[in-house]
Formats: sequence, structure tokens, C-alpha cells
Amino acid sequence: MRGLALSRDDLARRAVIMALMCRGQVGFEAIEQACLLNFAQHFAAEMEQLRELEAQGLVAIDDAGIR
Repeated sequence: MRGLALSRDDLARRAVIMALMCRGQVGFEAIEQACLLNFAQHFAAEMEQLRELEAQGLVAIDDAGIR
């Protein structure tokens, strides 16, 4: 058998990356429902890093998601 077993974290990160790449935005609620997690808690470290990019005007973050 070939392939790679993905963890729950891998699947959540894949969903976020695909949403950003394909639609240019990710909704927190959509990821929370699809992956059964709390977005703010699960991606707390990553969100902190994104704040720097937000300050530079490269991303927009609000209560609903990331654009």
C-alpha cells in the first residue's frame, strides 16, 4: 500500500491552505465545522505570526476569517 496517513492536524491545515490558495480567503466557521476544532485555539501561534503580515497590509484578518 502506498500513500501517507494524514493526521487530523494535517487535514485541517490542508483545508486552510486550499481555501486561501483557491478562494483567496478562509472562513473560520467553515474550518471549525469541517474539521471539528476551535480555529483560534488550534492556530493560535500561526495567527500571531499573521498579525505582522496584517500590519504590513498583506492580509486582512477579521472575526470571520482571513483574506
